[in-house]
Amino acid sequence: MSQDHTTPGSLALLHPMLTKEISVNLLKRSSLLHGSHRMSLKRAAKHPEYSRPYVSGDPLSLIDWKAYGRTDQLIIREQRDEASAKICIVTELTETMIWPDVNQDISLHALPQKSEIALRIACHLAHFHLRMGDRVRLCFLLSEAETHSGYVWVPVGPSDILNLFHRLRKDKFAATAVSRQFRKAPCAWQDSEQIYWLGDTLSQSGYQAIIPFQNRGILFHILSSRELDLSWLEDDECYFDQDQRSRARKEFSGSHLKKSPSVHEQIIDWTEKLRSSIVSSGCWYFLLHDKTPLNHYFKSLDDIFSRKQKTMGRFPGR
Repeated sequence: MSQDHTTPGSLALLHPMLTKEISVNLLKRSSLLHGSHRMSLKRAAKHPEYSRPYVSGDPLSLIDWKAYGRTDQLIIREQRDEASAKICIVTELTETMIWPDVNQDISLHALPQKSEIALRIACHLAHFHLRMGDRVRLCFLLSEAETHSGYVWVPVGPSDILNLFHRLRKDKFAATAVSRQFRKAPCAWQDSEQIYWLGDTLSQSGYQAIIPFQNRGILFHILSSRELDLSWLEDDECYFDQDQRSRARKEFSGSHLKKSPSVHEQIIDWTEKLRSSIVSSGCWYFLLHDKTPLNHYFKSLDDIFSRKQKTMGRFPGR
């Protein structure tokens, strides 16, 4: 998926139609245009875009002997058919994702909550994969207690996603809008060929479910820009933090939090440890927030699909 990374704005403006043109080598590499994953079926091709250097063990029938006569280099012209993939997109809409809380501070009304960013990305990914011919399953987790079931929906085509996005935007991306529209069911990501997990990972929502998928598991770690940068704090205001384990509520002054380097260091250390554990398992990790530039997000998709084109051979069970 080769993109033009010049799209202005941030993830707070992400819309499903901002997939741009799915260019070129990702889709046009196949005459079938059936999906984003390549099968192991190989056949000879005449066009230069299918060229690659010969590797020991390649079928001799795929060698371009005319090119060898001109360059003295063994060149393979190989076309791989593509196949429809099962894509699962799991989106955390638990309590910690409903932040910042506008009811506590009216000045935050223009700042999108983490849940909104997650829903925008979920719609964007679903629209993108449906355009490519993949089968998409959306699972929304509203409760920490249930990590394997949520509000599940299987859209038929890209227009379904556009209609959903319109309804979500009309409801100001409220998590309750999801529970009104979809039925509760098992997420059933086990039979997926690729799984995206969108959330802040602060709840016990089971984001580790992506680990068995290795290079087919992607964690979009979604935080608020106000969690990563504390410069917005007022010196004379008091702020509260509730420990997730003890449930104890701690009080801090804004001036103390801004002057204490340990707070920022703890956040960086936490995200780095999470990234390290996810990447070491063979999965993908991307840290995103409401101010993440759109071109950075598109670049992350390019990285995923570029690597997938190199590593994806045969689906499990095929």
